[in-house]
Parts: sequence; structure tokens; C-alpha cells
Amino acid sequence: MKILGLIPNEELTKYTKKANYIICHGGVGSIVSGIKAGKKVIAVPRYEKYGEHVNDHQVQIVESFNEQGLICGIQNVEDLENAIAKINNFKPQKFISNTENIINIIEDFIDKN
Repeated sequence: MKILGLIPNEELTKYTKKANYIICHGGVGSIVSGIKAGKKVIAVPRYEKYGEHVNDHQVQIVESFNEQGLICGIQNVEDLENAIAKINNFKPQKFISNTENIINIIEDFIDKN
């Protein structure tokens, strides 16, 4: 395993393509990027109490994606070893983006007003 700090997006894309699975924090962008790349994702939220984030919104994000069967979501780093052991047998649900629908609703609203 290779652990990296902040890297350019092109380099991240290169590593993502090579990866068997992705371990990331609980941000929507990180999770969705992994899913859209066709990778199995293990996500763990960052917490306010550890100074990792301004609040604990990532807890709900990870829970939501996990409940939908899109990722293997865990709440504590201590659960990472167990998640890694199970990830190869994990069968994620198909992700359907709602972005285009939201854009259409906004455009329709603007056109009518």
C-alpha cells in the first residue's frame, strides 16, 4: 500500500484506475468519484472531535451511501481491517446520479420565473 498526501488530480486518476478498491473519507466527492470509476469503496467519516472537520456531517453521508448498498461504510478506523477483509465479496448497487434531474428542475424554475 502507498499512502499519499495531496496530489494533482491527474495523478489521483492514474492511481484510481489501478486500484482494486478505494479507501476514502466520507466526503461526497471522494465517494462518488470512486463509485463512478467503477471501484468498490470503503469510506470512513472525518470527525469534528478529532479536529478533522467542522462538524460531523460525513457520518450521515457515509451512513446514507452504506444503507443504499453503494459502499462499504464504516464509522471508525478500527473497523477498517474488517472492511478490507470483506470488500472483495462486496457487491455494490448500481449508482444512479440525480444531477441532471436537479439541473433540469432548476432550469425549468428559472425559465418560468
